[in-house]
Amino acid sequence: MKPFMLIPVKPLEEGKSRLSGLLSKKKRAELSFRLFNTVLNAATEAVKPDNIIVVSRDLDVLSTAEERGTRYWGKEKGKDLNQALSDAIPESAESIIALHADLPRVSSNDIRAIIETGRESPIVLTSDRMGLGTNAIFMRPPKLINFYFGDMSFSRHVKEARRVGVTPKILKRDGLEFDLDTPEDYFHLSQLSNSV
Repeated sequence: MKPFMLIPVKPLEEGKSRLSGLLSKKKRAELSFRLFNTVLNAATEAVKPDNIIVVSRDLDVLSTAEERGTRYWGKEKGKDLNQALSDAIPESAESIIALHADLPRVSSNDIRAIIETGRESPIVLTSDRMGLGTNAIFMRPPKLINFYFGDMSFSRHVKEARRVGVTPKILKRDGLEFDLDTPEDYFHLSQLSNSV
């Protein structure tokens, strides 16, 4: 059975705040929505839509998830993201992938690589390019460790995996490591787009 995929999405108007010096609030919301669609497209190519759970409190995001035939979980305002992700895991799940929604170059092959690596280890992690945050995590069983998304989450996930006796597999792929958060990321992506 393929893993369930959890895709957390901030409210669109709250996303990409670090780009406020470059883009208006409307443009940042549009960018966040495009990034979410890129990730959702890759996910639906890699697993069945019914195995995808979008976790958000943004009505446009949840409406899109419903239109695309995926599951969705309405995160309550003020509720911790990590707890919301844990709550969204179906009881029938044998394994899960939690994947950030701001990966502009992610592909279905990247997601398949996570699934394949998950055959070798019960915990698979992908960091951001700086090695600080966690952009993707695979777990089998789904609640083997807690989620620690947030500041310095990668080292926390590694430490938690080792605490339960697992040496996690670290998967390095550009499509999974490149997230769009800062002006530098935005300019880097623009340069990549202009070179193809």
